[in-house]
Amino acid sequence: MTLTKEKELTKQEQYEIFENYRRDWSCFIEEQLELELWSFMRAIIDSVQKNQRTSVRACHGSSKTITAAALAVTFLNLYEDSIVITTAPGERQVKDLLWKEIRNFYRKFGGDRLVGKCQELNVKVSEEKGAESYMIGFTTTHAPKAEGYHAANILWIIDEAKGVYPWIYDSMEGSMTGGFSRVLEISTTDGADQQCPFRQHHTAKRSKWKCLSLSAFDSPFLNPKDYQKI
Repeated sequence: MTLTKEKELTKQEQYEIFENYRRDWSCFIEEQLELELWSFMRAIIDSVQKNQRTSVRACHGSSKTITAAALAVTFLNLYEDSIVITTAPGERQVKDLLWKEIRNFYRKFGGDRLVGKCQELNVKVSEEKGAESYMIGFTTTHAPKAEGYHAANILWIIDEAKGVYPWIYDSMEGSMTGGFSRVLEISTTDGADQQCPFRQHHTAKRSKWKCLSLSAFDSPFLNPKDYQKI
């Protein structure tokens, strides 16, 4: 990975920049992925960096998916011996939503700025840059793919979590027993079963999760003039 600087940097300068990025993931996302962040996106990024488990309940069009994609790319690039696992209930959520954003980042910045080669649903990091590092995406219907992940640094991203079965979380917890581990689940809540894990993480099991919420009326993308009669 080559940092986007006008002059060639010394190894010490590169080390200091990477240490700053590891202290502030938002800085990496803004400078290397050139993504403009607003307050809710920053809150998600900050929570995942500081808390082992983050659950985000938010309306449609609230930037949660692109934020999750940026976090996936950031984690893989900032930590050696790292695995990023992304999953969702359906193929569309995996392939056409979250991984569409991941592929876009690699299409724009892959090669010079980002490690690894991005394919449809995986990123492999070459052996000389960290043999154990990779990113993978799959649907929750593929049970065997959710098991057996272990690395010094591991990040799980669960998209549209309201539709994810409890056994996925069992597999996830089994991989988070050591090292630096993080999980981010994101979802809307419309149609969610009251007993699904995602709902439980905002109610009965809230103590284990850092919970963030955003309604449509709190979103900067909603125009109040369009809803004056509500």
